[in-house]
Amino acid sequence: MVELAGGLTNQADETSINQAQILVDGQMIYVPSVGEVVDTSKLGNPLSPVGSQGLAADHITNGKVNINTANLEELMTLSGIGQGKAQKILDYRQEHGSFSSPQELMNVDGIKEGTYSKIKDHITI
Repeated sequence: MVELAGGLTNQADETSINQAQILVDGQMIYVPSVGEVVDTSKLGNPLSPVGSQGLAADHITNGKVNINTANLEELMTLSGIGQGKAQKILDYRQEHGSFSSPQELMNVDGIKEGTYSKIKDHITI
């Protein structure tokens, strides 16, 4: 996919990005120059380096899970969202595209007012 975006420059530090990461339409990936020190807290969509084991920083903003970009494990960090509901969220996104509002999450099978009330302050789009 990097080639489709014009490829890397000679100065790009290709070891700092995960080229196997699944991208979402509109997502920005910043590729630093070789030797550049990057403060990822100031980037809208920070890097997900190869071998990174934690939550992808671009899916968590100000402690909130982005329901349009979070993966199964990240969704499961939300109270009341187990593997089954997390998979239903992913399936809903696959079928309907990105959520246009956090409240749209209640359209997902198994997520009703009670579950939404528990997580509404912990999610973003």
